[in-house]
Amino acid sequence: MSTNQFLNLAQLALAIADIARTATQKLPPAVALPSPEISPEIVAMLEQRPSYMPALPEPIEKEPVEETTVLAVPKRGTGCIPCSRDHMSTVSAALNESMRFAREPGVAHEEVQRRLAMAEDELNIAERIDLAPDKLTELPEEEQEVARDTLVRMRAIRQKLPETRTVEELEQLASDATKLRLELRMHTLPKEVRDKLMETARQVENGNLSLKEGKERIKMVFKEK
Repeated sequence: MSTNQFLNLAQLALAIADIARTATQKLPPAVALPSPEISPEIVAMLEQRPSYMPALPEPIEKEPVEETTVLAVPKRGTGCIPCSRDHMSTVSAALNESMRFAREPGVAHEEVQRRLAMAEDELNIAERIDLAPDKLTELPEEEQEVARDTLVRMRAIRQKLPETRTVEELEQLASDATKLRLELRMHTLPKEVRDKLMETARQVENGNLSLKEGKERIKMVFKEK
C-alpha cells in the first residue's frame, strides 16, 4: 500500500469513526414516574374474591420435560484481532498524546515517559496474552497470517520504546502505531464492507473520486450494511 493510499485510508477511517459515534449515541435516560400510593384497605378489598366469582381451578401439574443436549457451535477465531486492535488503539493514543508534551522539553518529560510506559504495558499484554502461540493456533488460516504480522510489528514498536531519545523517533513510533491500528480496524470489518472501502480508497488514490465523495460513499456502505 502506498503512502498516499494509506493517508487516504486514514482519513476515510476517521469518517467511519464519526459514523460509529453518531450511530451509538445514547438516548437521554427515561424519567421514572412515581408509584401511586394504595392504601391497605383498598388492597384488602381487591384481594377478596366476590361470591359470584368461581374459585380458580387447581393448577395442573405438568409432566417433566426431558432435557436435550445442545451441541456447542464452534467459536470463530476472531478474538485475537479485535483485542489487538483495542490494544493498538491505546498505544496509538498514548504515543500521539506524548507528542504534545515532547515538543518543547523533549522525550525526557515526565508525561512522555509515563505514556511510553503505558504503551509498553499494552504491547506486552497483547504479545503475551492475546497473541500467545496457543491463541494463534486456534485462528483460521487467513487470520493467523494477520495475527503473526501484527505480532512482529507490535514487538518492533515495543523494542524501540525504551530506546526513544528524540522527538523524531517518537513521532515515527506514533506513526507506526497509528498505521497498525488503522489496518487492524480494517481487518475487523466484514469482508464485503472491507472490499468496498478498499475500492473507494483506490478510487480516491487514482483521482476518480474526491476525498469528500469518498466519505459520502463510505456512509452509503454502512447504510447498506
